[in-house]
Amino acid sequence: MNQRFADACYVPGVALMLLLAACPGPPFIDHLAGTPLTAAPYFHHREVLLEGENLWVGLDPNKYPAKVGHTYSIYVVAHKTASQWQTDHSLTDVTGTVETATLVAGTLQANQRIAWAGTALGSLTHRWHRDYDVVFDFNSNGKYDKKKDILDRIGTLETPGAEETGGVTVIRDPATAGDFPVATHDYNLGSFAVTVPPAYAESGDPLTLSLIGRMYYPAASAGVDQPVNTAFATYPVIVIAHGRTGVTTSYTGYEYLARHLASRGFICASIDLYALLPGWRIHHRGVTILKHVRGLLLEPTTDATILQVRARMDPGRVGLVGHSRGGEGIVAAEQIWEGTSSPGYTLRALAAFSPTDGPNWSETAPGSGPYNPSLPYLLLYGSRDGDVSGYAGNDGIRTFDRAQRPRNMIFIHGANHNFFNSVWSTDGSPTISRTDQETLAKAFMTAFFHARLLDEQAFVELLSGYAVPPSVAAVPTTILYADQSKRWISRTVDNAEDSPLGPATNSLGQPNTSAGLAEFTEESIRYATIPDRNYYADDTRGLRTRWILPGGSVAFGTGTQSVRYWDFLNFRVGQRFRSTGSFNPTNGMQNLTIVLEDADGHVSPPIRVSTYVTLPYPDDRGSYTKSVMRTVRIPLRAFSANGSALNPGRLARIRFLYDATATGELLIDDVEFLGLDLSEPEP
Repeated sequence: MNQRFADACYVPGVALMLLLAACPGPPFIDHLAGTPLTAAPYFHHREVLLEGENLWVGLDPNKYPAKVGHTYSIYVVAHKTASQWQTDHSLTDVTGTVETATLVAGTLQANQRIAWAGTALGSLTHRWHRDYDVVFDFNSNGKYDKKKDILDRIGTLETPGAEETGGVTVIRDPATAGDFPVATHDYNLGSFAVTVPPAYAESGDPLTLSLIGRMYYPAASAGVDQPVNTAFATYPVIVIAHGRTGVTTSYTGYEYLARHLASRGFICASIDLYALLPGWRIHHRGVTILKHVRGLLLEPTTDATILQVRARMDPGRVGLVGHSRGGEGIVAAEQIWEGTSSPGYTLRALAAFSPTDGPNWSETAPGSGPYNPSLPYLLLYGSRDGDVSGYAGNDGIRTFDRAQRPRNMIFIHGANHNFFNSVWSTDGSPTISRTDQETLAKAFMTAFFHARLLDEQAFVELLSGYAVPPSVAAVPTTILYADQSKRWISRTVDNAEDSPLGPATNSLGQPNTSAGLAEFTEESIRYATIPDRNYYADDTRGLRTRWILPGGSVAFGTGTQSVRYWDFLNFRVGQRFRSTGSFNPTNGMQNLTIVLEDADGHVSPPIRVSTYVTLPYPDDRGSYTKSVMRTVRIPLRAFSANGSALNPGRLARIRFLYDATATGELLIDDVEFLGLDLSEPEP
């Protein structure tokens, strides 16, 4: 586990950290980097920026009354670890100009400024991000003095043992090609009889196929069958599996992605599964995918190129990508791998384009499903999918709902099924181009594997929608992000799944109350056509709220809960679609206001959801329209900023206010506190 703080307050172990009271007084460790907001709390402390963004800094004077009126110098320095800060107090600014400011009384809004205009990473070799720490030097002596200065080195930490980030990480657009030359190699590892357990057997088994694939890898020079690049001792391995298709060359349709990943230091193989065309054969795909993994990594071969590239493959870092039935196949592969004794390699991550989710769907009793991912999982799905479109509930989103954390869903308005494969034809009336869809695939898949296979944790933020690469921002579409990370720990307030079922009691055993709503109902939000099509897509339960006049509210009781050392209030929310009689303004945005109340009657400033993210109207495509929830993540410090009287040590309730539109209908799920923030000074 990486050390998170540079002071004696840090104690390893999550349980102990929860019990630990922050050390009063110095050293001062806080969040400083971010971007301005137009409404309360007026500043968004961020851990990740994209190259080219302005790095702003902001400080709440109400947390440091003794420093009001004092002038400080602002340093952005190359990140140092906790131990390095203990021994090296020097400050070398990377921006070219050391800014100065005076802390004035009032609000965050009055104490923010640009510390680094147009962040630029400069020349990088085989790397696409840099970590920085921000220091407010109140001595103005060019050194970090922990008794006087304020240090921001609290970055993204999700996975123990992974890369420790700085206070802010600047990332080059993940859709930008890397600097490794890419070579390819077409291989055939021979004939393979695909044998599955009797429970998964289908007509014609066992099928026999050739283990054909195309490998893309970092090389000494670009071309075919070139020597592997030796810059790194090993490279992670990614295997890509297509779905059921009549196109014999389908496995070549991911070259745009595999070549891109190889240029950034991944060894990729896109494999031929055309022979599995007849039948459903999901488990067959899983068996075959794992046979390719073993063939590349472990099994005897006379293939000279595989042998020389194998010397640089890392069997401890293997990821799988699947599309359509291949997307379901990679989860079957994980299930098989987990049941294998000493497989000789380690699966670390699963990513799926528009995956199927099994033929065993029943509208009223969908069952447990055959495959529930337990590895980090990414789903990319398009609202215009013309194949896995939602008929009988088959839309792949239930796999996301059943995946263990961390899990991410990227729901893209206007994207279809086939444009994720460059040799498949058009389907589903897409409203974005094939090129744009491939760009989104490269951006999100690259960020995912940087985070999950290279343990570069800051890239997780690119899967949340709170740090948007320029390549993604340039695509003319709306994207809904469901980001359900680990962030070390979480505490569920209400997931609508706990007994007793019903909206009146939440997961903490505390009361939920509503006022001024036409409906406040806890229900299944699975697909159903009985009695009427409900346009839901998730395999879970949630809260449905509807109002016909502004001013209604929902309050989630929290008892007398301390949230002083939690990072975020997290929840999923989305507009409910109705084909007729919709309560949401057609093609309009919805909004909510969130306030926190403590046990002593103090109320936080109101925080609008739209200050952070939008809640758009569903992409209306008729029968296959989906009511999709996105994640809203609000820093808990936003509710106690700017002199708020709220006592986060005695939180009593979270209140959602329906005050933005005259009518509306929203789905809500997974209300929770997320992550640790031990930077809060003792009041």
